[in-house]
Amino acid sequence: AIINGESETGVALHYMDEGIDTGSIIAQGRFSIEEADDAATVREKLKETGMALLREWWPAISEGRAPKQRQDETAAKYYRLRTIDDGLIKWNASGREVCNLVRALVRPWPGAFTFLNERKLVIWTCRLLPEDTSGPPGLVVQIDEQGARVCTGDRRVLIETAELEGEQFNGLDLKRIMPVGNRLGA
Repeated sequence: AIINGESETGVALHYMDEGIDTGSIIAQGRFSIEEADDAATVREKLKETGMALLREWWPAISEGRAPKQRQDETAAKYYRLRTIDDGLIKWNASGREVCNLVRALVRPWPGAFTFLNERKLVIWTCRLLPEDTSGPPGLVVQIDEQGARVCTGDRRVLIETAELEGEQFNGLDLKRIMPVGNRLGA
């Protein structure tokens, strides 16, 4: 949901049948995905929402009187399983898409990554900046106490925390591994 830029997600209690997530719905719970959310916070919200639904509906489920609302198959969305390679940052994408990918792949997931001089650089936190891009996608244009400003397809992002070969860098520390003028990418 984060990678797709969705503004909300949720959970459903449903009956099991022969399909995958196709059983009749008992209840659903939705919540907003905030700009500050990442996969870890959304996962926590999913657990909390799911537990609240289960507490509310458990008596009806255990007594066999829970509702059965057929799912609308025309509204169903299916996505393939993601692979580690899907975490590769495409710098020509929009800044929002880059930040969404980073937010979606935080620990304990393997992280969104790029390459810096043929070495894998994992980006753990970044945020969208308001200024327009003034250079080729992946170009490191400035590094300061906040982090590294990098061009994307439409604007800049600020890389706040990154990891190279097991060592974590943030703020001005990023200057040690990615000098201004370097270009990130495969």
